[in-house]
Amino acid sequence: ELLRQIVEDANYAGQPRKITVKLVVSSAGRIQADPSLLRTGIENIVHNALQYTRPETAIEVSGRRNEGNILVTVRDDGPGVPDEALAQLFEPFYRVSESRSEKAGGRGLGLAISQRIVSLHGGTIIARNHPQGGLEVEIIVPFDPSARKV
Repeated sequence: ELLRQIVEDANYAGQPRKITVKLVVSSAGRIQADPSLLRTGIENIVHNALQYTRPETAIEVSGRRNEGNILVTVRDDGPGVPDEALAQLFEPFYRVSESRSEKAGGRGLGLAISQRIVSLHGGTIIARNHPQGGLEVEIIVPFDPSARKV
């Protein structure tokens, strides 16, 4: 339900650039989480995808269960990120280039906030360039944060 609401809002936000956001859920599940916080964390990633994907393309948001975790993946059709910058994407105030500046609509905080929210839920977040292009961000959150591996 949470992903459906996020995708619905993102489709509205993507209309001016003719970007569609697709939801693919292969298996549903419930986790112990603060729904408002988790929504903010996922929305930040989807908003980032909307900002940098090419007009008239699609963003895919997918959700599935896997070994005691919920996996949420957001994949855009943008330029991707230089490999050397991937490790820094979740640092506060980090921007890949001048084109991703405050003037372009960002302060370099959204992904850092998302990482912190996911971490508070016992999860991890990973960004990688997709082999077919674009950036893919995967959020992994355990069903029960108290059962996480240390």
